[in-house]
Parts: sequence; C-alpha cells; structure tokens
Amino acid sequence: MEVGYVISQLKEFFDLYYKQKISSFNDEILNIDYKEISEFDIELTNYLDNNPIEIQKLFSIAFEDFFKDFDKQVPYICLINLPKDIDKVINKIRKEDMNKLISIRGIIQSRSSVNANITGIKFECPSCGNIICVTQEDELKEPSRCVCGRKGKFRILKKEFEDILFLKIEELPERLNPVESAGSIPIILRKKLCNKDYNFYLGCRIEFIGYITERIRYQRNKKTTICDYVFEANSYNILDYVDFETEITKEEQELYEDIKQHNNPALLISRFIFSGIVGCSRAKQALIYQQFCGKMFNGYRDYIHILLYGMPGTAKTDLAIRVSKINPICKVTSGPDISKVGFTAMVEKDELSGKFVMKAGLLPRCSGGLAVIDEMEKAPEQSISGLHTPMEQGFLGMEKAGISAKIVAETSITATANPKSVEKTSESVGNFKKVSLENCNLPLPILDRFDLIFTFNDHPDTKKDEMIAKKIIYRNSFDSFEDTFEGNENTLSQNQNTFQLKEDTFWHKGNTFHISTLRKYIYLCKKVNPKLSIRVEKTISTWYVNLRQASTFIGYENKRPTPRVVESILRLARAIARSKQKDIVSQKELEMAISYYDFIYDTDNIKNPQVVNVED
Repeated sequence: MEVGYVISQLKEFFDLYYKQKISSFNDEILNIDYKEISEFDIELTNYLDNNPIEIQKLFSIAFEDFFKDFDKQVPYICLINLPKDIDKVINKIRKEDMNKLISIRGIIQSRSSVNANITGIKFECPSCGNIICVTQEDELKEPSRCVCGRKGKFRILKKEFEDILFLKIEELPERLNPVESAGSIPIILRKKLCNKDYNFYLGCRIEFIGYITERIRYQRNKKTTICDYVFEANSYNILDYVDFETEITKEEQELYEDIKQHNNPALLISRFIFSGIVGCSRAKQALIYQQFCGKMFNGYRDYIHILLYGMPGTAKTDLAIRVSKINPICKVTSGPDISKVGFTAMVEKDELSGKFVMKAGLLPRCSGGLAVIDEMEKAPEQSISGLHTPMEQGFLGMEKAGISAKIVAETSITATANPKSVEKTSESVGNFKKVSLENCNLPLPILDRFDLIFTFNDHPDTKKDEMIAKKIIYRNSFDSFEDTFEGNENTLSQNQNTFQLKEDTFWHKGNTFHISTLRKYIYLCKKVNPKLSIRVEKTISTWYVNLRQASTFIGYENKRPTPRVVESILRLARAIARSKQKDIVSQKELEMAISYYDFIYDTDNIKNPQVVNVED
C-alpha cells in the first residue's frame, strides 16, 4: 500500500467519522478509535500495524487541511480500543514484535522528570550561507561538510525541541506464572503525552500502546552487538484495580452468595485456603478480612497491617504466603533479601536517559494491594525506618538528587517476625516456650502501626498436635485432599461442604473452583465503601473508654492502648462489612471487629497469647 493512498484513505475516514467534532474540539490530544478504522478499511489498519513509526506523521498530513479551516493545529493523535490480540506480555516480547503496533500492561517501577529533547538542528555554513538541517536521534550529530566543500564547524541557527519522559514498567503480577519473575521494559513518552505526567506515578497500573524499538548496549564506552528492547508509546490508558475478566458464571454467583450471606465470611474462606493448617483460627480470619480493606477513607488510611510474631515452625510464613494468593495485587519478599531500593523508594541513574530517576520499592509497587514481608526483623535498619510514614499516611516523600516527589504507597502489610531469644516459663501446666514482644527486634513505633499483632507460642497440646500430624500425613500420602476424603460431603473435619483440594483449587457444594475466583470476589467487594451507622459510634467510644480504664493496671505486652486502636477497629469493621458487600457498618460487624481486640487485650491471653486454638 502506497503512502499517498494511505493519506487519502485517512482523509476520507476523518471526513466520515470526526470532521463534525473539530469545531468544538480544543484538546491537545485527539483519541482515534482503532475499531472505527478497522470497520472503515481493514487494509488501512494492517498498514498502521506494520508501520507504527509513521502514525503521527501520516495522521498529521491527512488531518492538516481539516484543522486549518478552523484555524487550529493538528492535535497529537492517540489510538484507543485496540484488539486484544495485539496485547503482549512483557516477559514474552521477542524480535518478531519489533516495529509493530502492540500494547503492553504493567506497573510503573521508575520514572524521570520531563526533559527537553533535541529533535533537529539548523546549521549555517560560514562560507556560503547554506542552511543544513540535521535530524537528531540518539547521539548529537553535526554536518561533516557543506555542498560548497567547506569542512569544519558550522554555526547553529536554531534547535527544535520536544518534551520527553522516561519510565520503566514491570509485568502485572496476576499475568505471571507462580515461578515466573516479573520482566520490565523502558518506556519513552514524547510531546503531548508528557503534559499530564502526574498520571505516571510509581506503582500506577497502566497500559501503553506503541511499538518496540531497540537501543544498542554499551560496554566500556564501546558499542556492542547486544540491544535492549525499548517501547515508544503512542498512547496510554490508566488501568482499573486488576487485570482480569470480571464475568461471573452461575456457579461463581452461587459461591459469592454463600460467602456474602455467611455470618463470618472469613471463616468460610479460610476453609478454602487454610485447610492444611491446624488452629490459628483468629489469625486466619483477620488475614482474610485484611484483603477486603480499602485504600483511604475520609483522608485517613483504610488498609490494615498485621504482624505474625512468634516461634519458628508455627506456620506464620505459611499463613502469610497462602493469604497472598487471594489478593490480586501482591508481592512477597523477606527481610534478609530486601534489595537496595528497600520497602519505599530510591533515586538512581537511569541507563537509558542518563538522568536521575525515582525507583519504586516494595510498597509503591503494591499500592492498593498487599505486601508480604517474611522475617521482617532481619531487614536492614534503614529500610525499616523508612516505613513510619507510608504505614500510617499512605505515602512517602522523596527529596534526593534534586528530585522532590510524593509517592503513593497505600499498601497493606502482612509481616512475620521471630523473637531474638526464647524464655522458659512455667506459668501454665508444665513448661512451654513463650515469646514476648519485648524480644522482637522491631522498633516500638513500627509495632504500634500494626493494627493486629498475633503472637504464636509453641507448647504441647495433645489434640492440636495429633491433628497437625494427620494433616501432614494426608498431604504426603495423597495427591489432594479430594483423594483423602473421597468426596465425602459429611466429613466433619472439613466442615461438610467445603474444603481445599490442591494448592490453588478448592471444593464447595459439588463444584471445583480456582483460587482466582476469590480474587474476583475481593475485586467486586472493594468497589463497596461502607459507612458507619450512628449506633456504632457510641458503642466503640464506650468500649475504648473502658479499655483505657482497664489498661491502667493491665496492658497488652505492657503497652497501654492508644487512639490508634479505635482507627484499627473501624478499618476492620469496614472490611468485614465490605466482605458482605454491605454499604453500612452495622452493630454486628463492629462487635465482630471488637472481638478480635477483646481477645488480644484479655488478661488471660496476655499471659498466653492465642493462635493455637483449633478451628471451630
């Protein structure tokens, strides 16, 4: 297809679909629907697919006359509504995808500030006055000689600039296999795409439409044969909460109704994902309700932090890893393995642009979701100290290398920690190991920011130990729990109609579901933003006053409860209401939330904290 024919077809297309909109159009960017082009001329879309570099130039030439009639400049053209078959997973980009129109999705990992980029320079020959125009690309170029034969330096008359912004995005976690690492790719945005650069914040989930090009890699200031993939963006689209289909099947709808109508939805869901873990009932339920928390509520954080603290070998890590699988946005790390970027963010020099850029750490990249930190007490002290503001306020400030930024980090944290030492005590029947938060190698201000702290002890319990041994034997003797119970719906230990089959599937009322079904339900519930009823306000104020009075002599781990407890209870109550898709937090949800804190602050449990109870 010749270029002249392409331009004439684009003119005809614009005259048919967009000409009437010019008079009222005043934006800098014009969105062109790809589906409309395809309906108009399928061969035209094929040409654009294989020549994405020419898109801006072709559209500008074709549309110029239309906008001149209204004394307007041709806006920047962005293509939208591209077909799904051109969507590429970052990890699977190959040489066949180069210089073709594609779309990619990811999370913004790092970004630069908006800079000026030289696109062309006009030179004048001092000898003959000849004007030489040189297009600028990766390296600054000057003319080597003039037509008159002159060699040497030429006088610069004019430079042409464009705005340019450098980003790097990594693959969306829900599009990865369990053992697959998230790939990343640099993104270049030019011209009008840079005008709303506030959209490109660290942790933002975004889709880019454009094409893959290459940048030669240098080694010791010499060019090599190895090239890095670079994505030139034509347009972008801010994504919703998660990237998956939300169509609900009949079986899923029935499951969702059962969860929603259950008196304690977390208890039901815990049987889907925690069947292989004995006890820890309250910790399991709290971890599940944590996945239903929001981001911000009336300017205050609505996401929940939970610490699982105690003896090694008490299933803390297993609980944290399993619950992470039902959150659509989640990353898992461990304290000893935390990178140089840490939990928050850092400034580093970008290889592509040579400029200092902000690089997101764990929390910004999980904003709106969950960050699981195993053995948090072993993380570097500098990384731990950076958590104060994001854990409480949902953002972190950066003032480094001339970069001043406010980074969103509205992320829930599930952390595990081990004590520095173990004490021997005989306060109950027989000797058993007891742990205390005084032995936790985490600063008190960080501990105070956790909404719930579950303490795991390890002492003999005949009934519990027997159940644990049976669970381990079953897990090593059968392919799945389905084989273990032979589909017996009356199995009491698996609560009749519900139990976990394999690691990522579960069985409920005769139907087998993948764990992604729960992710979808959480996604739907997070759209609900429940508010407090009037009765709730009086109940919680009375409860807090009584708790403060009682804590004059008794406190949890020798620490008097602070006003943060009230905020924590309200967050948990809203999460419980959200799990039932309710718009109002009733007395029932509040009492359920308070019950978790009554357990923690109960005088008996201060001596012997929970999470060894066998499930109901």
